[in-house]
Amino acid sequence: MLLRGEFIPINGVTTFVRTWGKWIEEPLHDTKELILVLPGNPGVTSFYTTFLSRLYEDLNREIPIWIVGHVGHEEPSSDAIPPLSGNKDLFNISGQTKSKIEFIEKFIPSHVKVHLIGHSFGTCQSLNILRNQKIKERLQKCYLVFPTFERRKGTKSAKAFDKMYLFYKTIGFILAILFSKIPRILRYFFFSIYLLVKGTRLEYVDSYVMAAEPGVMEKSIFLTNESNEVFNELDVNLLKENIKLITLYYGAKDGWVPLNYFRDLKSRIPDIDARLDSNNMEHNFQFNSSETMAYVLKDMINENRT
Repeated sequence: MLLRGEFIPINGVTTFVRTWGKWIEEPLHDTKELILVLPGNPGVTSFYTTFLSRLYEDLNREIPIWIVGHVGHEEPSSDAIPPLSGNKDLFNISGQTKSKIEFIEKFIPSHVKVHLIGHSFGTCQSLNILRNQKIKERLQKCYLVFPTFERRKGTKSAKAFDKMYLFYKTIGFILAILFSKIPRILRYFFFSIYLLVKGTRLEYVDSYVMAAEPGVMEKSIFLTNESNEVFNELDVNLLKENIKLITLYYGAKDGWVPLNYFRDLKSRIPDIDARLDSNNMEHNFQFNSSETMAYVLKDMINENRT
């Protein structure tokens, strides 16, 4: 498997990209289609390595897969990431979307059809990308997995976040800084215990350590808070305009998206391709259901091959 990951400059900020099959700088003359993944929040690409490795194999290694992390959500050891203070336009919803559009324009030739997979916050970005007509013309299909682009405020997960956000603003950020000062091996140990208690695979320890870096955590929390405030009413017109491009996959027990959101969507747009999970997957499927979601998406993508 040709798996590669590197930090590259996008929209003026160093951002991490992982690829399967072909690296972003390799020629794509013989490539007709490509899968581009926009992650949830935090946008740490290593959270998705198992899932995308399996998806690449399930598709018989025939389609390159690229995932672009969120700006500021992974920090290189050599290059400094600008702080959130004074640079919010780089790390907010608009800045994250701008970086993804710039990536597509710079690295994906216009003849390559893109299967766009958005997960959680990535579904919000996917809809924003659909508003860009030039990019929209390059899309083969847009798969919105566990979508969180409407009425986030007041959901079960948003209420839990609000409590955490209050704690973070008072003392949590200081604790995060102190935690980052202890030896890395101890941070690995603490997160290993945490994952064992949660029943999550230990392969994600590196990802959790990265997400817990104070600068990363600050930008991730900032993005979640903005999303909760911004994503209110469903943009029915946008979905109707792109009904042939979109497939949605809802969770049956999603704290960010109550089941009635799925039912409401189907009542307002009966012909839309919206599907309800029957595999008991959590919102963050990548931790315990990577293989299952890879199988589901493999079938969806095969339905829409060029």
